[in-house]
Parts: sequence; structure tokens; C-alpha cells
Amino acid sequence: MKRVPPPRLRSAGRIVAKGVVYLIALLLAIVLAGLGVLETGWAKNEIRNLIVRQANEYLTATLEIGRLEGSLLRGLRLGDIRLSRGNDAIVTIDEIELSYSLRELWQNGTVIRRIRLTRPRVVGAKQADGRWNLGALVKRESKEEERSGPGRPIEILSIEVVDGTVRLNDPLQFGAAYVPTDYEHLNATLAFSYRPVNWTLRFTNAEFVGQAPDLTIDRDARGEESEIASSW
Repeated sequence: MKRVPPPRLRSAGRIVAKGVVYLIALLLAIVLAGLGVLETGWAKNEIRNLIVRQANEYLTATLEIGRLEGSLLRGLRLGDIRLSRGNDAIVTIDEIELSYSLRELWQNGTVIRRIRLTRPRVVGAKQADGRWNLGALVKRESKEEERSGPGRPIEILSIEVVDGTVRLNDPLQFGAAYVPTDYEHLNATLAFSYRPVNWTLRFTNAEFVGQAPDLTIDRDARGEESEIASSW
């Protein structure tokens, strides 16, 4: 097993984690946009179209959802999700399952009990302004000094990533060291907490196979948590 010194791994983790944070914001946009219409008598196809239109108001990219299933009271299941700019797919996900309580979605912030992402595929690249596309997916709202983000506290108790893939089209370098640009077989369990404008990701376990250069991380069998925290 080839190991990367902890400071470099943490720095790489922050970049990947920020993409996760914005993906989470995208999922919340989907949920909040959909809650107001799921009780209507419209066909689910029309409801799905309405959710996509409203969710895209939060985004700097274009969201598509192939199917919508589930119940307002118990949770939603979305399939064939694609987030893109032009012809370039940034995020595609086979299926997303969300479990929540209606009361917890609105009281003192937003709480989602569980999100499961099945086979997410993420492509990161630098934009013309030098920023990573993963860090510029969601339109900014609340501000604290020079930082901004959603104005509502958010907590996701469990996030499960199953068989994910991450590809960085631009190299990620820290000093003389490079971190992998391709990650396959990504499986992780984590939790997310956001208080304007600071967020925290707490990892229970994670595993992936990295390439270019090679780096393999095995699942933490001890169940010890690690944490990444930053400002929006």
C-alpha cells in the first residue's frame, strides 16, 4: 500500500469534500423543490419535470432526473440523475434514496436522516477562472465577510456512497507531490453538518482505488471517525 503524508491527503480531501458539499446542496434543492408538489394529483412525470425546473434555480449547471419514485411521507427515490454544463457531464448518479421526517425538514433547519448514492460518477475540472467546477455548482446566498452559502442550517445524519468513481481532468498537486486523478470503487459512510457559513464532513469509513499515481485506501475496520471542516 502506498501512503500519502497526512497533510497532503487532508488537502486533497478538502477539494473532493467540497464537491461532496455542493452535491449535498443539490440534493437538498431537489427535496425542497419537490415537497410542495408531491401532494398534488399530477402524474409523476409532470412532478419530476417541475422538480427539475425549480432545482435548476439553485444551480449553475443543468440538472436532469430520469425518474422519480417513492412517497412524500417516507422518502424519495430518484434515478438516472445527470448534472452537466453544455455537453460535459459533471455528475451522474444511477440512483439516490432519501429518508427523512417531514417535521425534521423544517424545524430549526433541515435534517435528513439518510442519503444513499448508488454508483455516482464525478468529473472534476478547472474552469477558465481557475476554480474547480465542483466548487461552483450551487448559487451563493448568505454571506459572512467574504464567505457565502445557504442561509439555513443543514444536517444529514448518514450519507452512503456505493461504488463511486471520481475523475479529475486536471492534475492536483501539493508542492512536489501529486495525488491521484482517478478514483474507482469508492465506498464511504459519512455525515454532514452545516451552520452558516461553516460545514463539517465526518467520515466513519472510506475505501477507494486511486490511479495516476497509484494510491489505495482500505476501509477503516476500527470504525474510528475522521473529520474535514471548512467554510463555504
